[in-house]
Amino acid sequence: MGLKKGLFFSSDAFIALMLFVVVLVSIYSYIIISSGMQQQYYFSEDLLDVFSEVTVGELSIADYPSLEYFIENNPDLTILESIVLNTYDNNGDIINESIDGLISEQYGIAFYIDDDEAIINELEGSGSLVSRERLVNNNGEFSIVRLEIGLVS
Repeated sequence: MGLKKGLFFSSDAFIALMLFVVVLVSIYSYIIISSGMQQQYYFSEDLLDVFSEVTVGELSIADYPSLEYFIENNPDLTILESIVLNTYDNNGDIINESIDGLISEQYGIAFYIDDDEAIINELEGSGSLVSRERLVNNNGEFSIVRLEIGLVS
């Protein structure tokens, strides 16, 4: 009779040990996966912060000649507001030129305005994407701007 109780407690301890190992492995794998995307997360957040806080009037035409159109029309708009307004005016070339110098070659980027593809810079080949969204005022209407950044391999 004592042998059967010992077998039950031994198998119970073995199952508990296996469950503990599975939990530890899953926590460890989650930490490894999530820490690899921190750089993309912070880069996308910083890029959206710059676009939503810096006005085009603060930029120099000598340094950013492609932004001359933005600076002359309304220098009080932020870069993100200018991108939204001028995307609806079909000025995508100006937007692409102004963003190209800010984005490193190791990143692929996609810019969406109200789920319409506005700016694309080679997202193909990136294994993981970080997506960030902001709400931008567009002449009394609000537009959703989504930025996706992927590390291109």
